[in-house]
Amino acid sequence: MAVIRSCAFDLLKNHVDDVDWTERIDSHARKIIDRNHNAMGKNLAKF
Repeated sequence: MAVIRSCAFDLLKNHVDDVDWTERIDSHARKIIDRNHNAMGKNLAKF
C-alpha cells in the first residue's frame, strides 16, 4: 500500500508544474462535485 502511495505522490510531484494537468484535475473534481450536489438536491426534493 505504501509503495502505491509513494508512486502516486511521485507522479503528482512531477506534474505539479504542469498547469494544464492541475486544471484538468480541478475541472474533473468540480464535475464530480456538481454531479453529487445535483444528486443531493434531487434526493432532498423527494422529502
